[in-house]
Amino acid sequence: MRPAVGVLGAALAMAVSVGPAMLGASSSLAAQGTRGWATTTARYLELPGPVRDPSGGAVGTDLLGGWTGTQDVALTAWGLGMRGLSVTTLLRARVDGGSLAWPRADDGFDAMLLYAQLDGAGWRIRAGRQETASGLGFSAFDGAALRVSVAGVGTGLSFEAFGGRSLARGLSEPRNEALRGLEDFVPDTDAWIVGGAVEARMAGATSASVRYQREIWSDRSGLISERAAVDVRTGVFGPVRVTGSADWDFAFARVGK
Repeated sequence: MRPAVGVLGAALAMAVSVGPAMLGASSSLAAQGTRGWATTTARYLELPGPVRDPSGGAVGTDLLGGWTGTQDVALTAWGLGMRGLSVTTLLRARVDGGSLAWPRADDGFDAMLLYAQLDGAGWRIRAGRQETASGLGFSAFDGAALRVSVAGVGTGLSFEAFGGRSLARGLSEPRNEALRGLEDFVPDTDAWIVGGAVEARMAGATSASVRYQREIWSDRSGLISERAAVDVRTGVFGPVRVTGSADWDFAFARVGK
């Protein structure tokens, strides 16, 4: 008999994805509208698992099967009674069944994104559940972010400051709740993230940014991370676009990647 982990390559897996299906609508007022998409994904998996004889005899194998499905709905609405105001949300629902334990199966609903945004002349404010992508990876948090842009001739500068309750990577849940049961001695308190970024936009679709962020437990019992990153993007090579990034870990005084 081979253990189940040794036969994953022979497992039967099926996946069905429908979407993104565009959802769009506008009201009688030209300044109001909504836009979004929906994606439905279903998977079924079978793999051998151990089965013990009821009489207490030898252990054999039998096929274990299970299915899981997710429904994602994203929506952005604008024209909400204030010039420049919009609301963005990305919701995910999960269902599962069968004899297999699927990751995140005990979490039937997540709000991946849920924030309000107010745009003005050269500035932007976001408040709520949001996510940023940079050389430091994907950072999600419940909080606020302010971005101010200064335009020049063929160039531009942007300054950003943000902060709030830090969420576990890829889980859209408070870090202490998401890691409970996976790591020992996780503090029973929230984690907080603060940081800022400066971005310069130059000719030739070239931009460079520097980003700093720090995460700590809210009771200040320990530092989670303190890092900075440099990101560079350029399009001066015609159809070829080049991007690169590097980050520095202050806690270990070393380059991350």
